[in-house]
Amino acid sequence: MSRKERIAEQNKKAVKRYYLKNKEVRKKYGREYGKNYYLKNKEARKEYLLKNKETIKEYQKKYQKEYQKEYYNKNCQYIKKRCSSYAKEHVQEINLRSRLRRYKLKISGSHTLGEWETLKAQYNWTCPACGKTELEIKLTEDHIIPLSKGGSNNIENIQPLCGPCNSKKSTKIIIYSPEEEINILLTEE
Repeated sequence: MSRKERIAEQNKKAVKRYYLKNKEVRKKYGREYGKNYYLKNKEARKEYLLKNKETIKEYQKKYQKEYQKEYYNKNCQYIKKRCSSYAKEHVQEINLRSRLRRYKLKISGSHTLGEWETLKAQYNWTCPACGKTELEIKLTEDHIIPLSKGGSNNIENIQPLCGPCNSKKSTKIIIYSPEEEINILLTEE
């Protein structure tokens, strides 16, 4: 080890000892400095926020989306496990929320599991939006006219879509035809 490296190492140790020895003093100083800095720069901070409101919002949205994707990718298994265990433990609460939602929206109509299976057969157990079969994906019930826009829960208002396509469709009114490649967009939000 050279002389410079030894001195650098000794300095690191001395700084570490100082920080450990004066921990409370440093905390107190840090708090005071933080309060003073905040009070001194309060008006300047307000001005900056007002001038750059849009830029800050865009940055926050971008950061939040990236962070959420990153967090989900890291914790995908944990999140799925937690959601499924919650659903198993709170079946009655989930059903109650669903009934309340239907009541609030005054949703009419219903369909049977047999009608749903028949409808999937008419679409060849395929998502008409992306073309994937039920071997690759799970088909979900999509309301052509969304319940939030006054649609019913009758089988005539249902079409089978995979989860991602159902989410992409959102509250748009799109009819996917089972026979041909005809997709009709009635309204766009």
